[in-house]
Amino acid sequence: MREGEQMGTEMRSISEDILLCVQEVRRRRGIILLITVIGLILGILLSLMVRNNTYSAKACLYNGQYGSYYDSVAISNFMKDTQTLAKSYKISEEAVRILGDPSCTVEMMQQAIQVEIDSNSNVVWLVGMSNHPERSVRMVNAFTEALVTEMKAIAGIENVQVLEYAQDATVVYKATSVRLTIALVAALVFGVASSVFFMLRMLFSSAILSIDRCTLNGEINLLGVIPEIKKKEGKE
Repeated sequence: MREGEQMGTEMRSISEDILLCVQEVRRRRGIILLITVIGLILGILLSLMVRNNTYSAKACLYNGQYGSYYDSVAISNFMKDTQTLAKSYKISEEAVRILGDPSCTVEMMQQAIQVEIDSNSNVVWLVGMSNHPERSVRMVNAFTEALVTEMKAIAGIENVQVLEYAQDATVVYKATSVRLTIALVAALVFGVASSVFFMLRMLFSSAILSIDRCTLNGEINLLGVIPEIKKKEGKE
């Protein structure tokens, strides 16, 4: 019977703590809201460091040589050559010249171009990445033209043709959604952290929060409460 009473007392104490936590959060809701707004503002400022949208445009190269074993070897070499030549400084330099954009450097062209190979076909995709959709299209098309020209001139590969130039670009990295996520997460963290702080501050407070706590949950009798008397100035 004693154990049942003790368990019931503990449950009442837990319920009381939960109620007090809820009341404390409600009482401090103005401060919590202010801290949440501060977190949102900091999140917005932090999100400004996120890079802009990234766009991807694709052009397609095709090796028209097929049929025999030697043709298969030629196709395999063509794919390897494409990967190697895609990072060539000379080809990137020629691509920049074809592009005709003074703001684009050879290093930017090299970083922007990627190669995607389908091992089951004789098709190679050249991918141009940029923060501007039109620029990604123009960059990959210029590089495709320079690559085909150089492959014919240097490697003697005559069967490589441009199957498809890039027409438009797609978004591969959405900066807006990332920025929004950062701002909302920052606001949530600040709001939850401030709520937890006030709840813990209340739970570990030495102040008498209820009659039950004052009487050890009813185990001792409460005879009375001594009120706090503030002395007026000039009087003892």
